[in-house]
Amino acid sequence: GETVHLEVQAERQPFESHEWTLIGRGAWAAPPRALIVDACSSGFDLLIEPRGRTLQVAARYRPGPATRAANMVLAERFRLLAAQTLLHYPALWWAAQRGKAPLHVSVTAGPCGVTMLAGPGGVGKSTIVSAGLSHGEIATADNVCACDSRTAYGLVEPLRIQGGSGGLAAPHGRREVPLVGRVSSLEPDRLVVLRRAVAGSGTTVGPLPAAEAARELVAGTYMAGALR
Repeated sequence: GETVHLEVQAERQPFESHEWTLIGRGAWAAPPRALIVDACSSGFDLLIEPRGRTLQVAARYRPGPATRAANMVLAERFRLLAAQTLLHYPALWWAAQRGKAPLHVSVTAGPCGVTMLAGPGGVGKSTIVSAGLSHGEIATADNVCACDSRTAYGLVEPLRIQGGSGGLAAPHGRREVPLVGRVSSLEPDRLVVLRRAVAGSGTTVGPLPAAEAARELVAGTYMAGALR
């Protein structure tokens, strides 16, 4: 069954929060409900309420003049921000309540095993995923997964690659293309950390101590633009 239910409402009136407790700038609570005003500076107010195994999310678009103007001028930015605010963040938050952590990784599977790719943005993870898919591999995510100690559950997103034909524009000169061969989850049996080579040096491959690999994984997640 569903775990997150999203309802985007046409109303422009604020959600009722009379006598609710202020818990942060723009955030109010009346347990078990919470209200976030102008979530992620997107112009959307979110009313969130857990109901059993399902997180109910009601959204109303109520931007102030400055936010409305920015969303109109920067339409591409607003499209991505709206997807993160309405879909990605509630799903990741609810997954965290089930013991899963967001990681900025790609996870693919082929004949030799299941690989989790880690590293900073722009280092080539999507390029490797795209190449694998063209050779019959499957993937659960190109960008972000919710993970426990064993399984990676991919966030549903398109593949964003350099030089893609068609599709919508994406940040850093990339294009969005469908992530074909996507599966809901995979169980990685190896972690591959990608690093950008120093100018003038060749490509090298070698083992990495577990503690160092973990630091790379955490650092790449904290610095990921999609998770800020």
